[in-house]
Amino acid sequence: MAIITNDSHNEYLPIKYAEFMNIPVIVYKAFVSDKGRGGNPAGIIFSESPCSQIVMQSAARESGFPETVFITPLEGSRYRLRFFTPRQEVPLCGHATIAAWTWLSHEKKLTPGCYTQDTERGPLAIEITEEGEIFMEQPLPFFGAVADEEKVVASLGFLREALHPAYPVQLVSTGLPDILVPLSDISLLDKIKPDFKKIEDFCRADNDHDLYIVPCLANSSFLKRYIDDLENL
Repeated sequence: MAIITNDSHNEYLPIKYAEFMNIPVIVYKAFVSDKGRGGNPAGIIFSESPCSQIVMQSAARESGFPETVFITPLEGSRYRLRFFTPRQEVPLCGHATIAAWTWLSHEKKLTPGCYTQDTERGPLAIEITEEGEIFMEQPLPFFGAVADEEKVVASLGFLREALHPAYPVQLVSTGLPDILVPLSDISLLDKIKPDFKKIEDFCRADNDHDLYIVPCLANSSFLKRYIDDLENL
């Protein structure tokens, strides 16, 4: 695996190149800060014809990134995108979508304009601006069952008072369902002490949904922590 360097601090930073079964795997970090820090990595595999389910799952497992996206061009301005974690296919992934379309733009496969990505959640609109920014459509939010707050706070090392009183701990989805945990104060993000055994037991009882811990801020900014019970992330 060789390193690709990028001196500019783009919001989406290519970091690695690898190969799996002679298939090139490009890895981009989405949501990198303006100083090149942080970000969420996604593997990107482009193929003119669809890969088999076995190959896609094996490549995602071998790459080991949170999600690997497989891109296949369709007719006109449409592309087929499929998303795999190391253990299963998921219907949609935000950071892998941004990474995939940024790579397509960087590789000059696309010009600024409007496109469509076909996903397991259906067709979704994509816009590439003249400045190279990527905007993605997401399905309308779905609000599901309210979770057991006592079990959630116990698994994170908090007391119940840490939760924001105005919002429930609830399953929410705009394509991939997760349990949103609203906190009353941003300082609590750094005080989380996850008990992965308790989190695993809780999440498995709730169809393996993961946890998004989000402090409720007065402005439009958001910071969060994400916990995947099966990957211990």
